[in-house]
Amino acid sequence: MLASIFLNKVFLIIVALILTVIGIVFFVVPVMQHWIASVPVWVDFVFFYFIIFGIIEVVLFLLLPMKLKSFRFAMGGTLLIMAFDLVLPSYAVDLSGRILSSETVGYFGSIDYVLAFYWHGLGISGPLLYFCTYVISFAVLLIVALGILGGPAFIKALITVIR
Repeated sequence: MLASIFLNKVFLIIVALILTVIGIVFFVVPVMQHWIASVPVWVDFVFFYFIIFGIIEVVLFLLLPMKLKSFRFAMGGTLLIMAFDLVLPSYAVDLSGRILSSETVGYFGSIDYVLAFYWHGLGISGPLLYFCTYVISFAVLLIVALGILGGPAFIKALITVIR
């Protein structure tokens, strides 16, 4: 029984992906720390969200039953994770609307920092920047994620509630 678990293809892929993440976190990121701090915000975001979440989604894709495997499920799930990651501490914007900075690797690639960066680029500042980053962006990400996951039934229900 134990031998069949270790020879299981999915198990071997999961172990390989876990070792890859450990390698990225402990060896690649420290070496690239100065490069990561010097690149534009969107490159940081792509590096941390799509590489790390890409690995997580590959693992989930392998573990899910066949009927749940779809691009729609992957995109909706990623947006849902981004929405809830947005409201979890640590925050990149304080209540006065000041964008905070940190030397932590990946901080500039966090979803709230990226959204605050773009809201600020649209001319929004002060307490309204905090509101737009954490309330408006959360609502939009959540509605889009649920719309993708729920499909037409969710969109019809949302239109009914709005009317």
